[in-house]
Amino acid sequence: ALTTALQDSHISSAALDVHATEPKMHAGLLELARQGRVLLTCHNAGGTVDTHKGFEELSMRNIMAVLSGSEAITPVNLQFLKK
Repeated sequence: ALTTALQDSHISSAALDVHATEPKMHAGLLELARQGRVLLTCHNAGGTVDTHKGFEELSMRNIMAVLSGSEAITPVNLQFLKK
């Protein structure tokens, strides 16, 4: 829908840092980027110092929970763990 709106000039330009199929980007958006109508960057909203500190703290809280016999606070990839 966004690509069509840009191609039909309903929208003049766009800037995106999140893509539905990362790291592969939509071919239509890539072409519009080559034309200078779209700015495409990698997702970097989590790049602040405070965000990184929060990631580290949450990681440590997860580790401490698991090592003490509790469940992880924010588990991921549970499908890979043996039950």
